[in-house]
Amino acid sequence: MASLISHTLFWRLGCVLGASGVGLGAYGSHGFPRQVNGDEQRVGQWRTAVQYQMMHSLALLAAAYSKRSLVASAFLASGTVLFSGTLYLRALNPDQFSGLRRLAPTGGMLLIFGWLALAV
Repeated sequence: MASLISHTLFWRLGCVLGASGVGLGAYGSHGFPRQVNGDEQRVGQWRTAVQYQMMHSLALLAAAYSKRSLVASAFLASGTVLFSGTLYLRALNPDQFSGLRRLAPTGGMLLIFGWLALAV
């Protein structure tokens, strides 16, 4: 029962990450560039965050659906939140969130671990 709840939780989280990724992608294409006066670096950070969020929400769905690995699901979920979340915050306000710079690589490593956990 506990593993069913965990797989269901990760499935739902993958769905939420996918849905919010679509919304954040739309905002990044329409509203965000105006908000940052076309600052290409910040717009690029936003696009990278959306790309990784969408890609890994699908990986999370696959991991949860296959019931392959709760460890892989946990790595993918936490890595997506850390990596993309850090990029979103830094794109919104680079001065205020400059201290979060170290969290993006940590999130990236968690994503790598998630993929490797799926392979094991």
